[in-house]
Amino acid sequence: MRCTIIKEALQQPNQDGKINCLKTKSRPIKAHHSADVQGSNWAKIEARPLTSAMENWRMAAALNAVEGAINERVLNHVAWGLSLDLSAIVSLCRSLAAGYPMEWNSSLYMKFEKERTRAARDLLAQVPDLAPGSIFDLGCGPGNGTELLAAKFPGARIFGLDISENMLAVARERVPSARFGKEDIAGWRPAEKTDLIFANASLQFVPSHDELMVRLLSYLREGGCLAVQMPNNIQELSHALMRMVAADGPWADRLVPIAKSRAVIGGLDFYYQLLVPHCSRLDLWQTAYVHPLDGPDDIVDWFAGSALRPFLDALSPCERESFLTRYRAELAAAYPVQTNGKVLLRYPRLFFVAQR
Repeated sequence: MRCTIIKEALQQPNQDGKINCLKTKSRPIKAHHSADVQGSNWAKIEARPLTSAMENWRMAAALNAVEGAINERVLNHVAWGLSLDLSAIVSLCRSLAAGYPMEWNSSLYMKFEKERTRAARDLLAQVPDLAPGSIFDLGCGPGNGTELLAAKFPGARIFGLDISENMLAVARERVPSARFGKEDIAGWRPAEKTDLIFANASLQFVPSHDELMVRLLSYLREGGCLAVQMPNNIQELSHALMRMVAADGPWADRLVPIAKSRAVIGGLDFYYQLLVPHCSRLDLWQTAYVHPLDGPDDIVDWFAGSALRPFLDALSPCERESFLTRYRAELAAAYPVQTNGKVLLRYPRLFFVAQR
């Protein structure tokens, strides 16, 4: 793992209490030894129980990224002629691990905004006529769905929630009439009941999203609606090839657990049985969209901001390049080129609108 040298440095301080094996651009950096990084505290970072494979990839990704963050901090200290307190490195490891996954890339996401927004538009079209006082857009991203909500319900107070500051910054500029906040939707609870909860392509990221759905229904006023869309493409070639490349390479020990942790979307009957006891009306359907794209690179770009992220975040930069090269080659073999030079990305999505 990229932090091995840091671990060795922490465990083997020189006699004068300083170390000289941390390097930035092949330049030795002096750093004060700190009692905070002795055995037990480091063990808590490296060997603490991992409650899930998802937490495992978060930690791996954090440790892969920590070198760059440390280098930046080291350079700042060197520039001022200061020594580096190693306890700061430990704190940095902890904060990075807790804060992963990394920021979403709004520009990459919006490259396919038309295609992504089509599903949000189709979902909103099935929401019955309401006069909502308040609406929550869970996992609002760059505000493309929020913009549709504001146009359909101009009198409502609209709140958009997301974990990405990058996405929220775009959303605030795009829909100034709405209010936005950074929050993990897995633990979200409104201060009071609301009229419409809109979740376009977000609940699938939440472990036990079925339990969350039932909980969200309880947050609705009588007559209120929960409108949900989730990609249902884990069995598609695009995703099967991700898992194949993940399992067939030097990174397999890190990536296979991630592949096994991917959320599986249930069948229509599963969600019907789950939701129907909690609502007065349930509209449930699935649509398979077909998106003509320019080639394997476009498929990679589409998923680089979503399904590929857990895999890529757990790899070093060189490994990412190798992984993507192999993934592109598999995509090129699996997706035939059409007469106009396009490839067709099949993209099934599951929808429902549940009314209290």
